This record gives sequence, C-alpha cells and structure tokens, in this order.
Amino acid sequence: MQKWSTVVRLLSCAKSSAAQILPILHEVIKDIESCSLHLQVIYTDNYPLNANLFKLLSPTSNLETCVPHPLDTCRPLYLIFDFVHIITTVRNNWINQIDSNHTFSCPSFVSYDYTLKVPFQDLRNLFKLEHNSVA
Repeated sequence: MQKWSTVVRLLSCAKSSAAQILPILHEVIKDIESCSLHLQVIYTDNYPLNANLFKLLSPTSNLETCVPHPLDTCRPLYLIFDFVHIITTVRNNWINQIDSNHTFSCPSFVSYDYTLKVPFQDLRNLFKLEHNSVA
C-alpha cells in the first residue's frame, strides 16, 4: 500500500462551530473514501474549534487520539494535533513572559495545588549542555 498525504480541503472557519463543521468533515471523508483511498489520520492545529470537532468524533465526547472511523467503525481513525505548532506557541509565550527571567508557569501535572515555574535561562543552559556534548 502506498502512503502519501495531501491537503483535501481548506475551509474558512471564522464564526463557525464544531457542530457546523462536522457534517462538512463527514462529506470530505466520504469523498476521500469514494476514490478508493483509506483515510487513516486527521491532522490539524490545536485551535479550539478543532479540539471541539475531535470531541464530537469521539464516542465518549472526550479528546481521543484514536476514534472509530465514521464510515467503518472496525477501522481506527487517528486524530493528531500539530505538535510543532504547540511547541512554537509554548516557546513564544515563554519568551514573551513579562518578568525579568521570562519564567514560564503552568499547573503541575501531579497536583493542581502546585505551579511549575521554569525560567527561560534553564532552556538556554540545557541547549548549551547538549550542544557541547554533540560536538
């Protein structure tokens, strides 16, 4: 089986909801599959509308990385956010922090009572450490 990817449809979603986009997505999936292609992955940025659309595709209404394919529930359909976009957003928000150390703060993954704080200098130090070890 040959594997390739391409943009199938671009759609302006300004002032749209996930519920409005869902039937369009189903139409696109049907069009793809009618060409004897098998859609395996939907890849998108992490815009809130896309996250809500992914929730609508899930039988549990939660964000999932894999859901039953809308046209064949025996097949998986993988849902992937653009991780490079997410990392770039975190980086840009980190750099734009207003304190003098450009400290990035986020909730702890273990306890909501604790906030993680990382100064941007830690990232610079890590880069220097790894840069020198790769030489």
